Amino acid sequence: QNSPAPGGGSVSALVGSLGVALLSMVSLLTYDKKEYFSRREKMSRLGEMAHKYQKRLKELVDEDTHAFDSVMDASRLPEKAKSDIKLKKQELFKAYKIATDTPLEIAIISLEIIKLSIDLIKYGNPNSVTDAHVAAEVGLAGVRGGCVNVMINLSSFDKISDYDRNIEEKIEGLLRESNRLHKKAFTLTKKIIKQ
Repeated sequence: QNSPAPGGGSVSALVGSLGVALLSMVSLLTYDKKEYFSRREKMSRLGEMAHKYQKRLKELVDEDTHAFDSVMDASRLPEKAKSDIKLKKQELFKAYKIATDTPLEIAIISLEIIKLSIDLIKYGNPNSVTDAHVAAEVGLAGVRGGCVNVMINLSSFDKISDYDRNIEEKIEGLLRESNRLHKKAFTLTKKIIKQ
């Protein structure tokens, strides 16, 4: 298509929502099995969390597109008078702030998906272990996709501290933790498959 939106941020949210839908399915498949009756409360809680994340990520698909559209609208504002320039600068700042907040939230929720996948790899129905693991895979994609979209938008601020002076640390933390947890999910999954 010949349009820049929906773009990478929206796709990151979409894949995250697909991954968390798998976790919802795994929690239900475990909840319904009588041999896992003792895990029902845990599965119910994990399923509710998965549902909450899925709902928010679906909203973020559209929010990311709207954020990009707002940046485009602000960049088209006139610059004839001093008051125009001031207004345009304010509107661009607001638009870029939202356009950066949105993929950051996508990355944060995607990290939670990897954490949730580990719980469902460990405690879910072992017949569905690979479904739970696929959620960790797309969770990792969501974290990375969200983070690179934050990174590219940071160049739109006069100074990174105009957005958040700790944002680079936050991004590094998200990337590091997502890689660590993804490896853990993969190791656990292989172990369960080989049992």
